[in-house]
Amino acid sequence: MISEYLLQQTNADLALPTYRQFIKDYPTAKSLAEADIRKLRRLISFVGLSYRADRLKTIGRQLVSGFAGKIPQSRDSLLKLHGVGLYMSNAVLCFAYGKRLPILDTNTIRIFDRVFGITSNLKRPRTDKKLESQMLAYLPNRMVREFNFALLDFGALVCTSKRPYCEQCPLNSICQFYLSGGSSNLSSQSSSS
Repeated sequence: MISEYLLQQTNADLALPTYRQFIKDYPTAKSLAEADIRKLRRLISFVGLSYRADRLKTIGRQLVSGFAGKIPQSRDSLLKLHGVGLYMSNAVLCFAYGKRLPILDTNTIRIFDRVFGITSNLKRPRTDKKLESQMLAYLPNRMVREFNFALLDFGALVCTSKRPYCEQCPLNSICQFYLSGGSSNLSSQSSSS
């Protein structure tokens, strides 16, 4: 959950040192709930979006008071935590608990749009439960965590938002984007999110 918060709109290479220090300084929900907010803000300032410090402290308090200091294992409970939405709840449930759920990230949404023509009509596709349901149908029954990590990497390295590496892509024989000459259904909102 902490890594997902730190990675919001932040490059993974930039977030990693902050994550390591965060886990060292706040190894439990209780230590996070009791954190000095100025110290927490200073730590988070290295990755930007300083509001995350306040949200994380609030979540620490919620975890201590309502969940015995543990990260919940149900979507409904996760969604009760401050600032947690569909994307983050799925990411925590998949990556921490191995649950078979799609990750509605800009990269994965772009892949499903380009390869399969599966799109969202919502302004914020990351919140689209219909899109989530469609993506779920493509997930394997086993090793879903690894599959989702691979999708995230694939979208960041091969099926990039600008100038994707279509010629080298192992999916180009089934990719609607490639087979149609590179015309995508992506809206400007989903390609820039």
